[in-house]
Amino acid sequence: MTNTLNSGWDAIFNWGVRTEGEHAVYVEIQNTQGVFFTSLQKTIMVIKYGGFEYLSTFSLAGAAARTENNIIVLDGVVVAGEADGALRQQEVNLQYAWSPRAQQLAPVKAETVENVASTGQPVWLDRPTLVHCVLGGL
Repeated sequence: MTNTLNSGWDAIFNWGVRTEGEHAVYVEIQNTQGVFFTSLQKTIMVIKYGGFEYLSTFSLAGAAARTENNIIVLDGVVVAGEADGALRQQEVNLQYAWSPRAQQLAPVKAETVENVASTGQPVWLDRPTLVHCVLGGL
Protein backbone atom coordinates (compact mmCIF):
# COMPACT_ATOMS: atom_id res chain seq x y z
CA MET A 1 0.00 0.00 0.00
CA THR A 2 1.42 3.37 -0.91
CA ASN A 3 0.70 6.84 0.50
CA THR A 4 0.60 5.69 4.13
CA LEU A 5 0.06 9.28 5.25
CA ASN A 6 -3.54 8.98 4.02
CA SER A 7 -4.11 5.21 4.21
CA GLY A 8 -5.39 4.74 7.74
CA TRP A 9 -5.36 1.23 9.16
CA ASP A 10 -7.56 -0.59 6.69
CA ALA A 11 -7.09 -2.25 3.33
CA ILE A 12 -9.69 -4.19 1.37
CA PHE A 13 -8.64 -7.54 -0.02
CA ASN A 14 -10.90 -10.13 -1.65
CA TRP A 15 -9.77 -13.41 -0.09
CA GLY A 16 -12.18 -15.20 -2.43
CA VAL A 17 -9.70 -14.83 -5.30
CA ARG A 18 -7.23 -16.97 -3.34
CA THR A 19 -7.35 -20.75 -3.37
CA GLU A 20 -9.02 -22.55 -0.48
CA GLY A 21 -6.74 -23.49 2.37
CA GLU A 22 -3.95 -21.92 4.40
CA HIS A 23 -2.06 -18.81 3.29
CA ALA A 24 0.76 -16.90 4.99
CA VAL A 25 0.38 -13.12 5.18
CA TYR A 26 2.37 -10.23 6.60
CA VAL A 27 2.27 -6.44 6.48
CA GLU A 28 5.17 -4.35 5.22
CA ILE A 29 5.21 -0.62 5.98
CA GLN A 30 7.66 1.99 4.70
CA ASN A 31 7.98 5.30 6.54
CA THR A 32 8.73 8.66 4.91
CA GLN A 33 12.49 8.11 5.46
CA GLY A 34 12.32 4.89 3.42
CA VAL A 35 12.73 2.52 6.37
CA PHE A 36 10.71 -0.70 6.14
CA PHE A 37 8.93 -2.44 9.01
CA THR A 38 7.67 -5.99 8.42
CA SER A 39 5.12 -7.55 10.74
CA LEU A 40 5.19 -11.11 11.97
CA GLN A 41 3.85 -13.62 9.49
CA LYS A 42 0.35 -14.94 10.22
CA THR A 43 -1.45 -17.92 8.79
CA ILE A 44 -4.98 -17.46 7.50
CA MET A 45 -7.48 -20.06 6.32
CA VAL A 46 -9.58 -19.25 3.24
CA ILE A 47 -12.91 -21.09 3.25
CA LYS A 48 -15.03 -20.91 0.10
CA TYR A 49 -18.66 -21.99 0.04
CA GLY A 50 -19.09 -24.12 -3.09
CA GLY A 51 -15.76 -22.84 -4.40
CA PHE A 52 -17.26 -19.45 -5.29
CA GLU A 53 -15.48 -16.10 -5.01
CA TYR A 54 -18.75 -14.38 -4.01
CA LEU A 55 -22.17 -15.77 -3.15
CA SER A 56 -25.38 -14.53 -4.72
CA THR A 57 -27.51 -17.17 -2.96
CA PHE A 58 -27.37 -18.73 0.50
CA SER A 59 -30.47 -20.86 1.11
CA LEU A 60 -31.24 -22.78 4.29
CA ALA A 61 -34.63 -23.96 2.92
CA GLY A 62 -33.64 -27.65 2.74
CA ALA A 63 -30.85 -27.60 5.30
CA ALA A 64 -30.61 -29.55 8.54
CA ALA A 65 -28.82 -28.17 11.62
CA ARG A 66 -27.13 -30.00 14.49
CA THR A 67 -24.24 -29.55 16.92
CA GLU A 68 -21.09 -31.65 17.38
CA ASN A 69 -18.61 -30.79 20.15
CA ASN A 70 -19.52 -27.07 20.21
CA ILE A 71 -19.51 -26.91 16.39
CA ILE A 72 -22.70 -25.89 14.56
CA VAL A 73 -23.14 -28.14 11.52
CA LEU A 74 -25.42 -27.14 8.64
CA ASP A 75 -26.00 -29.92 6.09
CA GLY A 76 -27.73 -29.31 2.75
CA VAL A 77 -27.21 -25.55 2.39
CA VAL A 78 -27.63 -24.38 -1.22
CA VAL A 79 -25.27 -21.64 -2.36
CA ALA A 80 -24.88 -20.03 -5.77
CA GLY A 81 -22.27 -17.92 -7.42
CA GLU A 82 -20.70 -17.24 -10.76
CA ALA A 83 -18.34 -19.81 -12.26
CA ASP A 84 -17.10 -19.84 -15.85
CA GLY A 85 -19.40 -16.93 -16.71
CA ALA A 86 -22.59 -18.68 -15.61
CA LEU A 87 -24.60 -18.82 -12.39
CA ARG A 88 -24.06 -22.18 -10.69
CA GLN A 89 -25.59 -23.71 -7.58
CA GLN A 90 -23.89 -26.09 -5.16
CA GLU A 91 -25.08 -28.00 -2.13
CA VAL A 92 -22.64 -27.58 0.75
CA ASN A 93 -22.22 -28.77 4.31
CA LEU A 94 -20.91 -26.04 6.62
CA GLN A 95 -19.37 -25.99 10.10
CA TYR A 96 -19.18 -22.94 12.39
CA ALA A 97 -17.51 -22.39 15.77
CA TRP A 98 -17.53 -19.47 18.18
CA SER A 99 -14.55 -17.15 17.73
CA PRO A 100 -13.72 -15.33 21.00
CA ARG A 101 -11.39 -12.95 19.12
CA ALA A 102 -14.04 -11.85 16.65
CA GLN A 103 -17.00 -12.33 19.04
CA GLN A 104 -18.97 -14.09 16.32
CA LEU A 105 -19.52 -17.47 14.72
CA ALA A 106 -16.72 -18.24 12.28
CA PRO A 107 -16.71 -20.83 9.50
CA VAL A 108 -14.30 -23.69 10.12
CA LYS A 109 -15.17 -25.97 7.19
CA ALA A 110 -17.14 -25.89 3.93
CA GLU A 111 -17.60 -29.12 2.03
CA THR A 112 -19.17 -29.19 -1.44
CA VAL A 113 -21.61 -32.09 -1.68
CA GLU A 114 -22.94 -31.82 -5.25
CA ASN A 115 -23.99 -29.57 -8.10
CA VAL A 116 -27.62 -28.51 -7.84
CA ALA A 117 -29.68 -28.13 -10.99
CA SER A 118 -31.72 -24.94 -11.09
CA THR A 119 -35.30 -26.05 -10.51
CA GLY A 120 -36.72 -22.61 -9.87
CA GLN A 121 -35.91 -19.14 -8.68
CA PRO A 122 -33.14 -19.18 -6.05
CA VAL A 123 -33.39 -17.18 -2.84
CA TRP A 124 -31.36 -14.03 -3.59
CA LEU A 125 -29.51 -12.04 -0.97
CA ASP A 126 -29.74 -8.24 -0.89
CA ARG A 127 -26.01 -8.00 -1.58
CA PRO A 128 -23.16 -10.41 -2.34
CA THR A 129 -21.61 -12.19 0.62
CA LEU A 130 -17.83 -12.21 0.92
CA VAL A 131 -15.96 -15.44 1.27
CA HIS A 132 -14.75 -15.85 4.85
CA CYS A 133 -11.19 -15.64 6.01
CA VAL A 134 -10.22 -16.74 9.50
CA LEU A 135 -7.05 -15.01 10.77
CA GLY A 136 -4.87 -16.78 13.29
CA GLY A 137 -7.37 -19.50 14.15
CA LEU A 138 -10.42 -19.13 16.37
